[in-house]
Amino acid sequence: MGALERAMAEQRAVVEAELANAEAELADLRERERRLDDAIRRARALLGVSDTGGDDDEGGAAPATFLPLHEAMARVLRENRNRVMSARELADAVNASGLYRTRDGSPVEIGQIHARAHNYGRLFERAGGGIRLRDVATADAPRDVIERFDAAMLEVYAAAMREVGYPARRFLAMVRGRGGLEAARTLLAKPGVSEGFRRLAEERKFELTMEYQVITPEFAPLFTDGERHTARSRLLEHGCPEDRLPG
Repeated sequence: MGALERAMAEQRAVVEAELANAEAELADLRERERRLDDAIRRARALLGVSDTGGDDDEGGAAPATFLPLHEAMARVLRENRNRVMSARELADAVNASGLYRTRDGSPVEIGQIHARAHNYGRLFERAGGGIRLRDVATADAPRDVIERFDAAMLEVYAAAMREVGYPARRFLAMVRGRGGLEAARTLLAKPGVSEGFRRLAEERKFELTMEYQVITPEFAPLFTDGERHTARSRLLEHGCPEDRLPG
C-alpha cells in the first residue's frame, strides 16, 4: 500500500471512530433527555400539576390517579393472565377499568391501542391477531433497572469502538430501535456470537460484552434462566475464566 493509500485509510479510520463516538454520545444524550422527561411527568402527576407538554395522542399526562395508556394496557393483560386480547377488547377493558383517561375524557379508541402496542414493542407483542405482553416478569421489572440496562447496551457499543475499533452500527441501531433489553434478547436467540463480541473476546475484554451484562446480578430479573445460560456459555466458550464471571 502506498503512502497516499495509507493516509486515506488512516483518515477513514479516524473519521469512523469519531463518528461512532458522536453517535454514542448523541444516543446517551437522548436517553438522558427521555429519563428527565419521564421524571418530570411523574413529578407533575405526583403533585397533581397539569402537564402541558402533550406527548402523543392521549393528550399529555393524566392526573395522579390514572396510569399512562401503555401501563393501563399492561395491567389489564396481567389481570387477564396475559391471554391474547384484540385491540377492541383492550380498549373496552381499559375504558371500563378507569385506569386511564384522555385529556378530553373521550374513550380510548382501538387506533390508540395499536399505536401504543407498536411504540412499546419491548412490552407488547402481536400474537394470534391480538396483543399480549412479551414477558410478564419483565413487564413487572422496575423501570429504573430496564433503563440502566439500556444505558449498559449503549456502553457496549461505545466500548467496542473505543477498545477494539469496531463500529457495531447494526447493534446500535437495534438498541435505539428496540431498546437494550429487546436487542439483547434478539441476539441471545440467534446462533453464534456477534462480530463485536468476538473482537472484544479476542482482546480479553469480556466485561465489556453484552453477554457479560446479561449475567450481571443487577440485571437478573430481566432475563430467563435459559438466556442467562446462553450468555454464560458464550463467555466460557470464548475463553473467559470462570472466576472473571460476575457473581
